[in-house]
Amino acid sequence: MGSGSRPGTPGGPKSETLVTSVTSASQITIGCKAFFEKDNEIRQAEILSIRDASKKQNIQRTAEDAPLSNSEGTVQYEFYVHYVEFNKRLDEWVLDSRMQMNKP
Repeated sequence: MGSGSRPGTPGGPKSETLVTSVTSASQITIGCKAFFEKDNEIRQAEILSIRDASKKQNIQRTAEDAPLSNSEGTVQYEFYVHYVEFNKRLDEWVLDSRMQMNKP
């Protein structure tokens, strides 16, 4: 096995990051990364789970599920997030109102 034969090593296959513009919280899926306000700063976080804030009931459990639908316009989403480069003890449920859609 020569140099560069494993993913992640120089010369090996590189994984591509897909960047998609999101215009509403209903387009977010589990496993994607988004920006949220935390402690008056904007932080990148990975979405671990999604639920309806009023029912406290999970809406989507895996990344393979279809995107969320909000046809009634009455659902306020909560996201269980892990802040990138932070300890997992800081993971928390956050309302969709804290999501920053204008951040690249």
